[in-house]
Amino acid sequence: AMRLCRLTALATAALSAPYSPAAWARTVTTASGRGARVEMAAHTLPGGVLLTEHELAVPLDYAEPDGRHISVFVREVVQAGKEGDESLPYVLYLQGGPGFPSPRVSAPPSGWMKVALE
Repeated sequence: AMRLCRLTALATAALSAPYSPAAWARTVTTASGRGARVEMAAHTLPGGVLLTEHELAVPLDYAEPDGRHISVFVREVVQAGKEGDESLPYVLYLQGGPGFPSPRVSAPPSGWMKVALE
């Protein structure tokens, strides 16, 4: 089983902090030691797939961490009942691209995602 994520290197650092499903927003300390605002919402799809959506505020330029920030969206996908399992690896999946579709997680999962979540 795997934990599938769309994320950046900073998102990886932010997601490594403990997560409580009851928390909808929190501030975490990133690898740089700076706080980043993380907005979260969790949804369970039919078929037992837990989606946790994160929105991170990250510096546009890491050389200027107090400068302009952008928002990075991350969707964490894990089989229900396996959330919180720290042994699950993170898999970075960059969806879509210029001119290509960006399919959503289906319920119940199918294709490669079904295999990855097992």
